[in-house]
Amino acid sequence: RPADDQLVRSASRAGAESLQYLAGSAASMWNRPSPRLIKTASDEDALARGTDDAPAADADSRAELAAVAFLPGNDHCADCEASGPDVCTWAVVNWGTFVCLRCASAHRQLGTHVSRVRSVTLDTWTPDEVEFMRHMGNARANRIWEQEIPRGCRRPSPSADQPERFAWVEAKYVHQRFFGVSIAMHEADRADAADAADAA
Repeated sequence: RPADDQLVRSASRAGAESLQYLAGSAASMWNRPSPRLIKTASDEDALARGTDDAPAADADSRAELAAVAFLPGNDHCADCEASGPDVCTWAVVNWGTFVCLRCASAHRQLGTHVSRVRSVTLDTWTPDEVEFMRHMGNARANRIWEQEIPRGCRRPSPSADQPERFAWVEAKYVHQRFFGVSIAMHEADRADAADAADAA
């Protein structure tokens, strides 16, 4: 049906754009050491000059990130949808989402090879990481990783216990059970069509 086809194309574009961004500049975040554990070139330059440029840059990044955290969609937890002042003070860097403390704890249980959790207000952030959080955010991320939630499967509530939260984030991010099947099918159809055109 035309409406369904348009929905698939729209979802495909949103997913493809975000996944392409993930696969590009953001992919390096998986293997990048924590900025709290290393000195960057800008840090070394600042020390050599005897200035405070690096701390000032870090403060600027955190101020920008705090502003991103208050954008619509980022003001409630990406996983349990808890909302309220100072709720989303944690973020999952490589997924580009803002989460509450209890869901951040569930992400930590997954391990850093799956989720890299960081404090919005206390930890060090690079400009690239802040820009990725701005590009992705909760709404865009959930359009990808929660596109097709099976009937009867419900996200944890803000009052859910930790085992329930862990089960949700494991299904969502590790097993990717809610990733849109329609996106995958649409992209496969496009690939088949391109192969057929090349063969012709």
